[in-house]
Amino acid sequence: MATHTIDPNEPTVDDILRLRMFTAKDVTGVSYAVLNYWNEKGFLLETQKAGEWRKFNFYELAWVYMLNELRELNVELKTLIDPLKNAFRPRSFIETEGVEVQHHELPAETKEKLKGWKVAYDPSYPHGFTYSVWFAIEDKSLLTVRIYGGQEVEVLTSDTLDEDEYALKMMDNSRSFISISLSGIIAKMLGDKDTPTLQKLGILSENELTLLKYLRNNELQSVNIRYSKGEPVLLELKSWTNLEDKNRRLLEVLQSPYDELTFKTNGGKNYGFVRTHKIKLKE
Repeated sequence: MATHTIDPNEPTVDDILRLRMFTAKDVTGVSYAVLNYWNEKGFLLETQKAGEWRKFNFYELAWVYMLNELRELNVELKTLIDPLKNAFRPRSFIETEGVEVQHHELPAETKEKLKGWKVAYDPSYPHGFTYSVWFAIEDKSLLTVRIYGGQEVEVLTSDTLDEDEYALKMMDNSRSFISISLSGIIAKMLGDKDTPTLQKLGILSENELTLLKYLRNNELQSVNIRYSKGEPVLLELKSWTNLEDKNRRLLEVLQSPYDELTFKTNGGKNYGFVRTHKIKLKE
């Protein structure tokens, strides 16, 4: 297995997502017994040796949550796991050559923590999955997995389809299927205070994660964004019905160079905070 040492001065998003910082205790809604069973059966992205459980990275955790949603829908994972992994095998449309890799400026404290970290690149991985998750975060693309008849898997992403094609695909119900929104899973992980990847790396502050928590609990009415240049922007989130769209839009705001955010809850309470630390995308 190839390894790559992270440069703390220029970590990529992929580097960050490959950091194994989640234990079985961090996996919400999936017991250790279930994780152990999935590991024994080879359902996880990478099989871990018995008695040597180490930490998950963001990609592996997203895969676990996808399996759990399928399990809750009573899908037989034993017959689906190979088609599922094969659907994410590398193919021409996911070649990363020519894709601009963005680096990030991290706080000094975080750089110190990253010194000596290594990330592994396992050739047995379904790399299409890691690429799709990475792209969904970097480019905010939509990502959906459909299962037809229990064994046929189709991956739909706005990365490879234009907006109209993706919309038509999503409306096509000529065949019965089970659908899992991977972009929805990712959005929840990014906004979940119990999933500390972004906070640990200084990407989102505790105040920003609290704001996302209000949103996910449908307790957020509006957000007012103030910038050093330009007019304030008001987001009337209460009128939006799609939680995934609201989550994505709010993440866009939090990744922008705002100066101050004030927000109002459905109960009429007002809160606010100023921007503290932030990862800055290099030009």
